[in-house]
Amino acid sequence: ELERERALEAGKNNDKERLTAVDYVNKAAEALSKMESTATVKDLILTAARIGIGDINTDEIRTAIADLTAEKEIIGLTNDKGDKRIITTPEMQRTEKEIIDNIRAGVKNVTPLMSQEKAIETAEKYETLSDNQREFVEKVLSSDSQFLIVQGYSGAGKTFAAAKVTDEAKELGFTIRALGPTAAAARELGNSTGVEGQTLSRYFKQSDEKLDFQQGKEIWLVDEASMI
Repeated sequence: ELERERALEAGKNNDKERLTAVDYVNKAAEALSKMESTATVKDLILTAARIGIGDINTDEIRTAIADLTAEKEIIGLTNDKGDKRIITTPEMQRTEKEIIDNIRAGVKNVTPLMSQEKAIETAEKYETLSDNQREFVEKVLSSDSQFLIVQGYSGAGKTFAAAKVTDEAKELGFTIRALGPTAAAARELGNSTGVEGQTLSRYFKQSDEKLDFQQGKEIWLVDEASMI
């Protein structure tokens, strides 16, 4: 909710000149895209109304959405339930495509930390892990892909399993970085894995001399990756 409020605040206009409904819808789409690659039409309408409160009404917003859809500045999508009330933007589609292309390019692109047999043996020595957590450890340690995505409910033990990967990787001479889009996410990940947590923005703002990840073996643990 805090991220949503920040996005809305960033989308508000400070100029004295009254904006059009199309302007407010564009600002709403930009604000929503900071959190998700898609949004519902309902959220787009509500966000535009909150940004343009007092300047526009719902009918104007709906007309603006229809105009932008006709101009393909807003793209309607259909989910697996046949619901057509989902939208995105060309910019977000380009971003999603770039992410997918990068992930595909990273498949079979690195040397695994260890063989699959050794990874299974390593994972099984952690008796406190669940079967899913052991599979997580085994997959990471034996993967030859540059990017791995782990999805699970809050409290499922993803970070706890990541801590075991961290221990094993450190013994193999890897530098581990705990990164996140927010200070809270980075701090929690860092505390759980025993690594100093940093926000992505802070890390990338460091000087080129300090960004030495191309000179050694590194594993980046990135929490809340969907927010990036």
